[in-house]
Amino acid sequence: MDNFDLKKYLAEGRLLKENKYDIDDPNSPLGQLNDNDQDVAILNNMTKKYGKDVVLMWMSSGEYGDREYFEEGKLLKEEIMVDTTIMFGGNDYIKDVLTSPDDFGFDVEDARWIKSNILTAPKTMSIEDYMALEDEWVKQANLDVGTGADRESVLDAIDVHVKQGLITSEEGETAKKIALNF
Repeated sequence: MDNFDLKKYLAEGRLLKENKYDIDDPNSPLGQLNDNDQDVAILNNMTKKYGKDVVLMWMSSGEYGDREYFEEGKLLKEEIMVDTTIMFGGNDYIKDVLTSPDDFGFDVEDARWIKSNILTAPKTMSIEDYMALEDEWVKQANLDVGTGADRESVLDAIDVHVKQGLITSEEGETAKKIALNF
């Protein structure tokens, strides 16, 4: 592996010929990994424990890439992860909306959307991914965004994350900026 030439490998089209990275192909290594719940759980636990950057460096067998890559902070920049349930209002709110959507000004279709999108979402996701989900919810429920009420609930949920020690106050401020600029 010392003489591996990535440019030559890509120019020869071997990446596509080998079919290693087709997640939809159950015979490709990536497809097999995707279908292996135990290995996926191990990788997810390692990433939570050590951080994505450390796991990526470890998996690359010491090939740490260009110094520029590190100096620009591309690899070391960690995403701010938020709890999807807290961000959406908490377990009680979700349960209440699902059981009595009209009490909150929603309809049965909105409740179905929550079941399909919030209850099936990962427990944690990046603030950017959550904001994309939040924007989908605003469209689904036809929420009036002119008042800013939808963003206020997001900012409040970020404060809950800080109070519970799920993110630092600095991460909370950054998450709020991301939310407001999304």
